[in-house]
Amino acid sequence: MLLGLGIKLLPPAASVLLHETVGSRKSTSPVASSAASLPVSDSRGLWRSTVRRVYEAINFVRDNAHINYMLAMFLQSSLATTALSFLPQYISTRLAISLSDTAILLSVVRAVDVVTLVGILPAMSRVLQSRFLFSAAFTNLNLARASAILMTASFLILALSSKFASFVSGLLCLSLGCGLQMLFRSIITDFVEKHSVARLYTMVTVFETIGMIAGAPLMATLLGLGLRVGGTLTGLPFLLSAALIFGVAFSLCFLPKRKR
Repeated sequence: MLLGLGIKLLPPAASVLLHETVGSRKSTSPVASSAASLPVSDSRGLWRSTVRRVYEAINFVRDNAHINYMLAMFLQSSLATTALSFLPQYISTRLAISLSDTAILLSVVRAVDVVTLVGILPAMSRVLQSRFLFSAAFTNLNLARASAILMTASFLILALSSKFASFVSGLLCLSLGCGLQMLFRSIITDFVEKHSVARLYTMVTVFETIGMIAGAPLMATLLGLGLRVGGTLTGLPFLLSAALIFGVAFSLCFLPKRKR
């Protein structure tokens, strides 16, 4: 805990060494100039501006069926992955091992995550584009489908398994599918113009946050219920996660391609 606290304090300490940049260059943007000249006391104007931006964001999402389709998948996947917050306690209880041993096991899994993101996914992307002549968008779509299938399998294994070997195989499947959210962002970007990407990512973050807020108490309740009931239902939150990610995988099969 103390080591983690020390690492957390490094970025704020490093930021003290940064030079002040305010006023170092003049802004030529009329938007920035108008924002800087806005009186602080003009709360009514700020309120109107905020409401207008929210209204524009809602219209932006409402007018694009593809974006709605993808945002629903972001919400599902975010809701499903909140079960991973309880993974250390679940592994310790299900396999009857200590939390320290669980931490060591999960550290190995995180290393596989890095290998997947840095090595496996880029290599698969190059193979699909060079050997099979897939476009970048179609490559990302197929990789996302494979990642969703792997995550569905991993959640099912974690929910139903009580043996160490099969549990490790489920964790490895989870690591191999860890690029799903990253691939989602790449796919959804193809459905908007370049000048709308920032607004799109804001909406994606909003939906992901809603999923996490709703998922945490839901998964905690299901985990407590599963531990009380025991047996196959011990992994109840992971069964729900498997169902949600399967829905994402199924939806990806019907996601149309679009060239910007």
